[in-house]
Amino acid sequence: MQKHFLFLLLVCSFHFFYAQTPTGFVENLRIKRSLNQGWKFHLGDPAADYYKQNTADADWETIHVPHTLELTSLNLDDSPDTKLQETFHRKVGWYRRDIQVAASERKVFLEFEGAHQVTTLWVNGKKVGMHDIGGYTPFHFDITDAVEKGKSNQITLLVDNRKYDH
Repeated sequence: MQKHFLFLLLVCSFHFFYAQTPTGFVENLRIKRSLNQGWKFHLGDPAADYYKQNTADADWETIHVPHTLELTSLNLDDSPDTKLQETFHRKVGWYRRDIQVAASERKVFLEFEGAHQVTTLWVNGKKVGMHDIGGYTPFHFDITDAVEKGKSNQITLLVDNRKYDH
């Protein structure tokens, strides 16, 4: 049976900092690092508090992005839903991983190429923000004030694909 992705999540981290050049000028340097490998994933439990740092995630699936909440057949698993998909795959997924942030970092951003459909981000258990414009738009969060520089930092995402009437 052929499978395809209904949900796409790509993540990259952007680090901005300033460095002294040999001529004495200050340059704006940007370092881009892919965070697509080594995520922990849990399907379901939208009301859970899995953003807390002490959440046990050893039993969560280890995945790499892009990722889908659930794979489906080309005929949408024989779902009776119309093309509007009122109920089909209207679930949530939790994603977690740690990132190391150097002490020298001045600004730190997380950039997402897409996450369907509402994404909430926590860093070290603190809510940073929410993107609810839609699943097909790139977006980013400035996490500079939430990270602990020179340490490992926990990133937690709740990606919510339930149907909302805006």
